[in-house]
Amino acid sequence: MATPAAATTVILTNLCGDTASLVSSIYGSAPVTIRTDTLSVSFQQNISTNTPGSLMYDIGKFATWMISWTADNRIAIQIVPAGTAVTWQSIWDTLRPNYVNISATMPDGSKYNSKAEITSTVDAQIVDAEITYSPPPN
Repeated sequence: MATPAAATTVILTNLCGDTASLVSSIYGSAPVTIRTDTLSVSFQQNISTNTPGSLMYDIGKFATWMISWTADNRIAIQIVPAGTAVTWQSIWDTLRPNYVNISATMPDGSKYNSKAEITSTVDAQIVDAEITYSPPPN
């Protein structure tokens, strides 16, 4: 008898004040946009066929937000100015167990903050990631 597939539930929260638009995803069910007027969006995917996971979103025209994770509960996030070349290897090299929190200051002085947590049980995994924005100082 085959082992049942485990599900990854991904919860994404965009508190930036600008729409996040999907650029790249391993998951076919990832939301194409994440508006800031919704509390969060979530989707599920079978991790037996999609391990490791990764998502990339443009935040308006200003930044790119990337989230990557593995089946053994390691997670990474990266935020770069829009148009910056990024390799997935540079993101995979920053994988940490269970939780990560980063800040990125943009050329105009604005700041993006992101945190992500990954947890699992025997048959499921949850990725919970959030991004926020602070305007440039006066």
